[in-house]
Amino acid sequence: MNKYVLLFVALVQFSFRLDAQNHWRVLPPATDKTLYRLFFLDSLRGWVAGFDGTILRTTNGGLTWQTQNSGVTSDVHEIFMLNDRFGWALTFEHFVDTATW
Repeated sequence: MNKYVLLFVALVQFSFRLDAQNHWRVLPPATDKTLYRLFFLDSLRGWVAGFDGTILRTTNGGLTWQTQNSGVTSDVHEIFMLNDRFGWALTFEHFVDTATW
């Protein structure tokens, strides 16, 4: 009896995994710039960050993206948001004339 229960559980889990893959959609790219990080608060609200200070925001699960002004021209390597209005982004700035960070 235990064998049949384990087999049933394994088949159910496998079928859920197959079904989950059928729900992915290919969307057009949000930008032509390289993106390094993605952060979502929930299934609709998210941000991506990357090359040359790029930060984009979506409120519809990635169907459309709006550019947000990061105020920097160096690459944004990390992004974390507390809510729709407050968050952090990490970038590195190298000052060429002083050879310091």
